[in-house]
Amino acid sequence: MPRAEPAITLPILTLPVLTLAAAVLAASPQPAQAQASFDCTKAKTAVEKAICADRTLAGLDRKMAVAYASALKRFDAATGRLVREDQQMAMQLRDWAFDFEDFDMAGFLESRVVQLDAYDAAPRASFVGTWANVGGTATVEASPKGLTVSVTASDGAIGRWICQFEGIGRLDGAQMVVAEAPGTSDYEGWTLRFVRDGQAIRITAEKPAGYEGTPPYCGAVGNVDGTYIAAKPFTN
Repeated sequence: MPRAEPAITLPILTLPVLTLAAAVLAASPQPAQAQASFDCTKAKTAVEKAICADRTLAGLDRKMAVAYASALKRFDAATGRLVREDQQMAMQLRDWAFDFEDFDMAGFLESRVVQLDAYDAAPRASFVGTWANVGGTATVEASPKGLTVSVTASDGAIGRWICQFEGIGRLDGAQMVVAEAPGTSDYEGWTLRFVRDGQAIRITAEKPAGYEGTPPYCGAVGNVDGTYIAAKPFTN
């Protein structure tokens, strides 16, 4: 009678439940909510959800919030109100541009952080210096020719229109009027008027009598009108 072979018992390998759970958690993307400047559990708009779903955007959103709070603290109440209005416009531009495929939200937020950090509360006795808002920059420099002025403005988000005005400023009482340099006529008689408003200036384009249409120094529907806040020189 043949001898029976001994039974072979194979060990059963088991993975502890806690170890398996930890492995799954480690492989899962980590939430970005902790980095955003707002409560991501309450995100409602498409923009807010996009920020909360991306760590980079969430981090930039928080950096922007910190830079904005710092800018508010640097200015007096009057200019602080202008900074708040400027930030509200920045958020409106962000939300508007989000629907365009070519909108770079990370680049927009990075630029906004740089700009907010550049806003300068140091007292100024004249128009000389850099002035900025979410959509543009004005630079006034003293030169042998007088005050040389350069103003650049855009839609502030995706560059659907851009304006560029360069000229010579002359004081008109407490205000300044900027016209093209003598001998040039590209802007067809348009001028810019600068009015001081605390640590900011208000720029208004003044068209020549009878002129109709977009300013010749702007793209379609563009303009340079608006409030520009005192800033240190910066590049985006």
